[in-house]
Amino acid sequence: MGTRSRQRIVKEVQHRPTLAENRLLEQEAIHQSARKANPRHPDFRQALCNNRAMLTETLLGLGDHAAAADTAAQRIQAATDPANDVYNAACFLSRCAPLAKQDP
Repeated sequence: MGTRSRQRIVKEVQHRPTLAENRLLEQEAIHQSARKANPRHPDFRQALCNNRAMLTETLLGLGDHAAAADTAAQRIQAATDPANDVYNAACFLSRCAPLAKQDP
């Protein structure tokens, strides 16, 4: 994902989260295809990891804690810097807990 594309999605996450979610899900297919073709390529793994982070942030903003937790866990699978990526996924998961508490 190019810098302009990333910047556009970051703005969408802030102002139009549903649109951002749709774009990130579309890009996921591209990232998954690239990773499937070359699973160890660090750029492909990093792009998927970044996509998962932005989608998790978007889902948290939409209040969808279950999907956010699943997406945070997927980030671990794509980790290129395991210690950092697992830590960041754990931070996302900790933000899911208060939303889950609000469920009936």
